[in-house]
Order: sequence, then structure tokens, then C-alpha cells
Amino acid sequence: MREPLRSSIYDDFENKIYIPVPDDVYKEWFETNWLDRIKGFMREKFDIEDVVLISLSD
Repeated sequence: MREPLRSSIYDDFENKIYIPVPDDVYKEWFETNWLDRIKGFMREKFDIEDVVLISLSD
């Protein structure tokens, strides 16, 4: 799970973080198990409005 977070991209203009994931299966697992926690953490600690997963397989 650390690798996608290390590869994340912050968009200062939109105040959003984009997290690349390798494929749709991993994306679904990540959304189900971690995305809400990460969104809450980023909002609380860094005042970031949104976290978006992007699939590298597209």
C-alpha cells in the first residue's frame, strides 16, 4: 500500500491528491479498505479537499 501513496500527485490548483493504482482490482480493494481513512486524514492534517484514485491500466 505504501507504493501508491509514494507515487501520489498533489494538484495545488484543485487542492486534490491523485493516487495511481496499478489496475482496477487493486483500485476496488483500495477504495473499499483505505480511501475513506486516507481522505479523512488528508482533510484533517493537511486541509486537502479530495483524494482520487487513478488506474494506470486505463
